[in-house]
Amino acid sequence: MQHEIRLASFNVRNLALPGLLYYENMPPYSPAEYDMKTTWIAGQLDQSNADVIGLQEIFSPEAVATILAKTQHYKNAHYITVETGSESLPQSPNVALVSRFPIVGSPVFHHILPDQLKVALPGDMTEIKHFSRPVLHVTLRLPANIDAHILLAHLKSKIPDYPENANPDACLMPELGSLRSLIRRGTDALGIRHLLIHLRTLSNAPVIVMGDFNDFALATSTQIIMGEPQNMAVSLPNQLHNCFEIQRGLSFEEKNSPFIRGSDMPRIDHILVTEEFTAQSRFRLGRVKNARYFSSHFGKDRPEISDHGLLMVTLELR
Repeated sequence: MQHEIRLASFNVRNLALPGLLYYENMPPYSPAEYDMKTTWIAGQLDQSNADVIGLQEIFSPEAVATILAKTQHYKNAHYITVETGSESLPQSPNVALVSRFPIVGSPVFHHILPDQLKVALPGDMTEIKHFSRPVLHVTLRLPANIDAHILLAHLKSKIPDYPENANPDACLMPELGSLRSLIRRGTDALGIRHLLIHLRTLSNAPVIVMGDFNDFALATSTQIIMGEPQNMAVSLPNQLHNCFEIQRGLSFEEKNSPFIRGSDMPRIDHILVTEEFTAQSRFRLGRVKNARYFSSHFGKDRPEISDHGLLMVTLELR
């Protein structure tokens, strides 16, 4: 019997409780704005009707419960927020996961980079030892009794990262800040790659990596997470595949476009899968049936509306 499951990734943009200062240059939400934002997000989740949803930019984990209570389809769903076990500071953006499927074992938020990984930043030689934002690992029991590992991430943005006490207007300082952000994003990607390798070493369960990568599918940081096959004709066990690119019916231009079709929205949210969800694998458990971006959310001047489209992937299980 075949089952279809839907996976979604959604950067909801600055989800915070009313009165909470989430960024120094951004005014806190009023109670009315918070109500509008949580209502709008609840509507987006209901519209997607996805079975598993990874959320990014969660400044107030308790707001996730408020959103689910406003939905029609997720009132009884499982959800995981950073409060369940992370060292992340409470007023920094985090990820959260909503699932209709049972959770197997205990979720883990990875705050420190694995395997004692560390990278020095130019300008002041600051050592990166932590993910920019915690990476969530959770195992879900999918239909057909399939256990799948989920890694949910939000990589460093392209906003310049200046050395402490640096003058942003100094000569070449903006370029240095952008380079440091690029290195942070690449380090996040390498840390996620380490986590993937560990999971594939411990078991043959499929792995799904999703989230806001803050870069395009062909960017170096995204490719670090996916892994480069030594032989392009062979799907290596640790290689990841971009669901949007492997779905059927897309032209080459659509698959490789850095923007959501019909808009100027960058395509920086991704859902990646191991070979078990590709049609060519001899270990196939299913295939990608469809992947699409919901981009009917335009309204950049309205604080409740996100600047990202929800990405949803439909997997057809065997």
